[in-house]
Amino acid sequence: MLNKKYTFATWLIKLTFPKKERTCLLASLFFGVPALVLLTFFFIQRRAELAHDATTIFFAYLACFWCFVGPSFIWRQEYSNLKQFWFKLRKCSADKRDFYKIKSLYKYSVINNKFNRIFLLLWWLLVMLAFLTSYDFMVGFGVRSPIDYWWFIQIIGVAGYAYFTGVGFLHVIRTLKISHSIKKHKIKLNIYHPDKRGGLGFLGKFFTETCFMFASGSLYIPILLKLYDARIEGSCNYVLALIVIYALMIGLSFAYPMYIFHKIIEKQKNGALIDIGNKLNLLIKSNFFDKHCNNSFEQTLRNRFQDVQHIVTWPFNIENATTVTISILLPIILTFTQILVSKNIF
Repeated sequence: MLNKKYTFATWLIKLTFPKKERTCLLASLFFGVPALVLLTFFFIQRRAELAHDATTIFFAYLACFWCFVGPSFIWRQEYSNLKQFWFKLRKCSADKRDFYKIKSLYKYSVINNKFNRIFLLLWWLLVMLAFLTSYDFMVGFGVRSPIDYWWFIQIIGVAGYAYFTGVGFLHVIRTLKISHSIKKHKIKLNIYHPDKRGGLGFLGKFFTETCFMFASGSLYIPILLKLYDARIEGSCNYVLALIVIYALMIGLSFAYPMYIFHKIIEKQKNGALIDIGNKLNLLIKSNFFDKHCNNSFEQTLRNRFQDVQHIVTWPFNIENATTVTISILLPIILTFTQILVSKNIF
């Protein structure tokens, strides 16, 4: 029986590799190597019947490469990243009761929700419909007939990865929903945490990995554009517009959570500064302490005021920003590479 906390991909990886050591690498090989071997064997066996050029075949391999990263991304998100996210956020929570209330909303897998299951089914059906209606394009890869066993093997493979890509997209949506749920949650800043972000620097890594998982779908863009060119003649401006929207959504999957936590940290920081400032004002006007004690305590408050001022309210670093930038540019770069290659500019 499947665990309600995990989707099929994570459950299968946990079952196959019960030990945690190198699970991510082994999961990549577990899903990626069979796909790569089958595709290579297929191309070698049908090499005399291949009608597509070398560029299109390379783009098919590029899409196949997602098999190495997609399922392992899902495993990391469900089995590792989310656990660490909740564990570290609990340490920063100022209201444990509210924290557990929010966490309870997301204790099961993304497909345990009825709406998500309907979305995943529709996603799966659309992907399968798009693939089944691309039979003429697949003939160029050496498919001989609708009853060719290689055609059926490809249908099974696409069905599996249609499911995986749908689950990956649902995880991105869940990340945005978690961020929205937490936007009014009270946190406590660790002023002297080494990340200089009040102890919330871990958020940058978590949302960066979610963003990168979302961007991994870009590996399908070149072969999909080839398929589009083969089936539809004319301008592809609206397709390019969709790719730009996709790139913006990748950026949004990082920017939106970052903005929410930025406002949370900023609110807590300003509150702490006001509190310390009020204490300083009272101390300056007070005559309850002798001069030496007064000066010592005043200096302590001033030092603390400066320490709070130095807290960075955006909980990410340069490495996170670089990865996100690459993620946003990836679909655009792959799109223009495909266009330039198709026009024999390279």
